[in-house]
Parts: sequence; C-alpha cells; structure tokens
Amino acid sequence: AMEWNSRSGINVACAKSLDDKFETAKLFASALNVPMAEIVVDDMTEDASKAFKANPERLYIVLDGKVMYVGGAGPLGYLTKEVHAWLHHHQNNERTA
Repeated sequence: AMEWNSRSGINVACAKSLDDKFETAKLFASALNVPMAEIVVDDMTEDASKAFKANPERLYIVLDGKVMYVGGAGPLGYLTKEVHAWLHHHQNNERTA
C-alpha cells in the first residue's frame, strides 16, 4: 500500500472495472466524511484523467463545471486534509445560504 492510503486507512488495488472505481470512490467519500460531496469517477478509458492531464495524479474539486481546487502532484502531494476542509467549508456555507 502507498503511504497516503495507509494513513487514511484505505487500501485499494488498481481498478479492473468501472464497478471497482465506484467502490473506491465510495470508500474515499466515506473516509472524508463528506456525504454531500459529488464524486466523479472516470471511465476505464481514462478520458477525464487525460483531459485534466492527471499524470501524475492530482485531486480536483469541480463545482458547477468550474475547477475550484487543484491539489499537488500525487501521491505524495495529496493533501486530503485540504480537500476535506474545502468540502466541509463549502457544505457549511451552503447550509447557511
């Protein structure tokens, strides 16, 4: 397992199917404890990954078609605490709006 997976308590194998990707997305959504987050899962052709030039991988937050957050190059540049904080802050602002 990669270091960042071990810290989050999530260890996943490479996806061999779209169902595998959906299951991984559910695990991360649960681990981030952000139930209102909309998770986007790339298909097996990796078209979104290619479009966002996600090599090396990065964490993105996209809201209403606009990129709101671009994380550091992964896996060592992943700052899941930043992603969680952004999503939590946005969720709280939505509740008070």
